[in-house]
Amino acid sequence: MTELIAAAKREPGKIDYASGGVGNPFHLASEMFGQAAGIKINHVPYRGAGPALQDLVAGQIGMMFVDFATARGQLNNRQIKAIAVASPTEFYGLAGVPPVAKDVTGYEAWAWQGFVAPAGTPRAVVMKLNAEFARVMADPAIRQRLSESGFEPRTSTPEEFGAYLKSEIAKWAKVIRDSQISLD
Repeated sequence: MTELIAAAKREPGKIDYASGGVGNPFHLASEMFGQAAGIKINHVPYRGAGPALQDLVAGQIGMMFVDFATARGQLNNRQIKAIAVASPTEFYGLAGVPPVAKDVTGYEAWAWQGFVAPAGTPRAVVMKLNAEFARVMADPAIRQRLSESGFEPRTSTPEEFGAYLKSEIAKWAKVIRDSQISLD
Protein backbone atom coordinates (compact mmCIF):
# COMPACT_ATOMS: atom_id res chain seq x y z
CA MET A 1 0.00 0.00 0.00
CA THR A 2 2.84 2.38 0.85
CA GLU A 3 4.43 1.78 -2.56
CA LEU A 4 1.12 2.31 -4.36
CA ILE A 5 0.51 5.61 -2.59
CA ALA A 6 4.08 6.75 -3.25
CA ALA A 7 3.78 5.87 -6.96
CA ALA A 8 0.48 7.75 -7.23
CA LYS A 9 2.03 10.80 -5.57
CA ARG A 10 5.06 10.71 -7.90
CA GLU A 11 2.87 10.56 -10.98
CA PRO A 12 -0.61 11.95 -10.20
CA GLY A 13 -3.31 10.59 -12.49
CA LYS A 14 -1.18 7.80 -13.98
CA ILE A 15 -2.75 4.91 -12.09
CA ASP A 16 -6.09 3.60 -13.34
CA TYR A 17 -8.49 1.70 -11.12
CA ALA A 18 -11.44 -0.42 -12.16
CA SER A 19 -14.89 -0.70 -10.67
CA GLY A 20 -18.05 -2.53 -11.60
CA GLY A 21 -19.69 0.77 -12.59
CA VAL A 22 -20.22 4.40 -11.67
CA GLY A 23 -21.48 4.82 -8.12
CA ASN A 24 -21.08 1.20 -7.06
CA PRO A 25 -19.47 0.43 -3.69
CA PHE A 26 -16.04 -0.28 -5.18
CA HIS A 27 -16.06 3.00 -7.09
CA LEU A 28 -16.92 4.84 -3.87
CA ALA A 29 -14.30 2.89 -1.87
CA SER A 30 -11.65 3.82 -4.43
CA GLU A 31 -12.64 7.48 -4.45
CA MET A 32 -12.55 7.58 -0.67
CA PHE A 33 -9.13 5.92 -0.77
CA GLY A 34 -7.82 8.56 -3.17
CA GLN A 35 -9.24 11.35 -1.02
CA ALA A 36 -7.90 9.93 2.24
CA ALA A 37 -4.45 9.13 0.80
CA GLY A 38 -4.20 12.49 -0.98
CA ILE A 39 -3.67 10.92 -4.39
CA LYS A 40 -5.21 11.25 -7.85
CA ILE A 41 -6.22 7.93 -9.42
CA ASN A 42 -8.37 7.49 -12.53
CA HIS A 43 -11.69 5.67 -12.53
CA VAL A 44 -12.36 3.17 -15.32
CA PRO A 45 -15.94 1.95 -14.94
CA TYR A 46 -16.94 -1.49 -16.21
CA ARG A 47 -20.28 -3.23 -16.61
CA GLY A 48 -19.84 -5.36 -13.52
CA ALA A 49 -17.01 -6.58 -11.35
CA GLY A 50 -16.37 -9.67 -13.49
CA PRO A 51 -15.12 -7.81 -16.58
CA ALA A 52 -13.16 -5.39 -14.36
CA LEU A 53 -11.49 -8.29 -12.60
CA GLN A 54 -10.63 -9.91 -15.95
CA ASP A 55 -8.81 -6.76 -17.03
CA LEU A 56 -7.00 -6.60 -13.68
CA VAL A 57 -5.79 -10.18 -14.18
CA ALA A 58 -4.74 -9.30 -17.74
CA GLY A 59 -2.75 -6.29 -16.52
CA GLN A 60 -4.94 -3.75 -18.32
CA ILE A 61 -5.85 -2.05 -15.03
CA GLY A 62 -3.51 -1.23 -12.16
CA MET A 63 -5.78 -1.80 -9.18
CA MET A 64 -9.29 -2.23 -7.88
CA PHE A 65 -11.24 -2.72 -4.70
CA VAL A 66 -13.25 -5.93 -4.95
CA ASP A 67 -15.08 -8.19 -2.53
CA PHE A 68 -13.51 -11.41 -1.37
CA ALA A 69 -16.26 -13.66 -2.76
CA THR A 70 -15.79 -12.26 -6.28
CA ALA A 71 -12.00 -12.39 -6.26
CA ARG A 72 -11.45 -15.57 -4.26
CA GLY A 73 -10.63 -17.72 -7.31
CA GLN A 74 -8.11 -15.26 -8.73
CA LEU A 75 -6.54 -14.79 -5.29
CA ASN A 76 -6.26 -18.54 -4.71
CA ASN A 77 -4.78 -19.03 -8.20
CA ARG A 78 -2.35 -16.16 -7.57
CA GLN A 79 -3.62 -14.27 -10.61
CA ILE A 80 -3.98 -11.18 -8.45
CA LYS A 81 -2.45 -10.13 -5.16
CA ALA A 82 -4.26 -8.65 -2.18
CA ILE A 83 -2.23 -5.72 -0.87
CA ALA A 84 -4.69 -4.47 1.76
CA VAL A 85 -8.19 -5.01 3.08
CA ALA A 86 -10.74 -2.22 3.43
CA SER A 87 -12.07 -3.46 6.76
CA PRO A 88 -10.80 -1.74 9.90
CA THR A 89 -8.94 -4.88 10.99
CA GLU A 90 -7.35 -7.88 9.33
CA PHE A 91 -9.83 -10.14 7.51
CA TYR A 92 -10.20 -13.85 8.33
CA GLY A 93 -10.08 -14.90 4.66
CA LEU A 94 -6.86 -12.99 3.92
CA ALA A 95 -4.71 -13.61 6.98
CA GLY A 96 -1.58 -11.48 6.99
CA VAL A 97 -2.97 -8.85 4.61
CA PRO A 98 -3.03 -5.54 6.51
CA PRO A 99 -5.93 -3.09 6.52
CA VAL A 100 -5.66 0.03 4.34
CA ALA A 101 -5.99 1.96 7.62
CA LYS A 102 -2.44 0.88 8.49
CA ASP A 103 -1.22 3.37 5.86
CA VAL A 104 -4.27 5.63 5.48
CA THR A 105 -5.52 6.74 8.87
CA GLY A 106 -9.19 6.04 9.49
CA TYR A 107 -9.88 4.33 6.15
CA GLU A 108 -12.77 1.89 6.34
CA ALA A 109 -14.88 0.77 3.40
CA TRP A 110 -16.08 -2.73 4.03
CA ALA A 111 -19.41 -4.04 2.80
CA TRP A 112 -22.00 -4.73 5.44
CA GLN A 113 -25.50 -6.09 5.57
CA GLY A 114 -28.11 -5.33 8.16
CA PHE A 115 -31.34 -6.81 9.44
CA VAL A 116 -34.21 -4.29 9.45
CA ALA A 117 -37.96 -4.22 10.07
CA PRO A 118 -40.67 -1.82 8.87
CA ALA A 119 -40.89 1.56 10.59
CA GLY A 120 -43.41 1.41 13.41
CA THR A 121 -42.67 -2.19 14.35
CA PRO A 122 -43.39 -2.49 18.09
CA ARG A 123 -40.28 -2.28 20.29
CA ALA A 124 -40.96 -5.70 21.82
CA VAL A 125 -41.00 -7.30 18.36
CA VAL A 126 -37.79 -5.48 17.34
CA MET A 127 -36.04 -6.67 20.50
CA LYS A 128 -37.26 -10.26 20.00
CA LEU A 129 -36.02 -10.25 16.39
CA ASN A 130 -32.70 -8.74 17.49
CA ALA A 131 -32.25 -11.38 20.20
CA GLU A 132 -33.03 -14.22 17.78
CA PHE A 133 -30.69 -12.80 15.15
CA ALA A 134 -27.90 -12.52 17.75
CA ARG A 135 -28.57 -16.10 18.86
CA VAL A 136 -28.27 -17.39 15.29
CA MET A 137 -25.13 -15.34 14.64
CA ALA A 138 -23.55 -16.81 17.80
CA ASP A 139 -23.86 -20.36 16.46
CA PRO A 140 -20.28 -21.54 15.72
CA ALA A 141 -21.31 -23.51 12.62
CA ILE A 142 -23.11 -20.50 11.13
CA ARG A 143 -20.23 -18.17 12.00
CA GLN A 144 -17.77 -20.57 10.34
CA ARG A 145 -19.88 -20.91 7.20
CA LEU A 146 -20.32 -17.14 6.89
CA SER A 147 -16.60 -16.54 7.50
CA GLU A 148 -15.68 -19.03 4.77
CA SER A 149 -17.96 -17.10 2.40
CA GLY A 150 -16.22 -13.82 3.15
CA PHE A 151 -18.51 -12.47 5.86
CA GLU A 152 -17.58 -11.48 9.39
CA PRO A 153 -20.74 -11.90 11.48
CA ARG A 154 -21.38 -9.06 13.93
CA THR A 155 -24.33 -8.09 16.05
CA SER A 156 -25.41 -4.93 17.84
CA THR A 157 -28.39 -3.30 19.43
CA PRO A 158 -31.02 -1.64 17.25
CA GLU A 159 -29.79 1.75 18.52
CA GLU A 160 -26.16 0.98 17.67
CA PHE A 161 -27.14 -0.18 14.19
CA GLY A 162 -29.29 2.93 13.66
CA ALA A 163 -26.37 5.18 14.64
CA TYR A 164 -24.07 3.19 12.35
CA LEU A 165 -26.50 3.60 9.43
CA LYS A 166 -26.56 7.38 9.97
CA SER A 167 -22.76 7.56 10.09
CA GLU A 168 -22.44 5.49 6.90
CA ILE A 169 -24.93 7.70 5.04
CA ALA A 170 -22.98 10.81 6.06
CA LYS A 171 -19.61 9.25 5.16
CA TRP A 172 -20.64 8.11 1.69
CA ALA A 173 -22.58 11.31 0.94
CA LYS A 174 -19.35 13.25 1.58
CA VAL A 175 -17.35 10.94 -0.73
CA ILE A 176 -19.96 11.39 -3.47
CA ARG A 177 -20.05 15.19 -3.05
CA ASP A 178 -16.26 15.59 -2.86
CA SER A 179 -15.75 13.37 -5.91
CA GLN A 180 -18.64 14.98 -7.79
CA ILE A 181 -20.04 11.58 -8.67
CA SER A 182 -23.21 11.69 -10.72
CA LEU A 183 -25.24 8.93 -12.30
CA ASP A 184 -26.24 11.24 -15.17
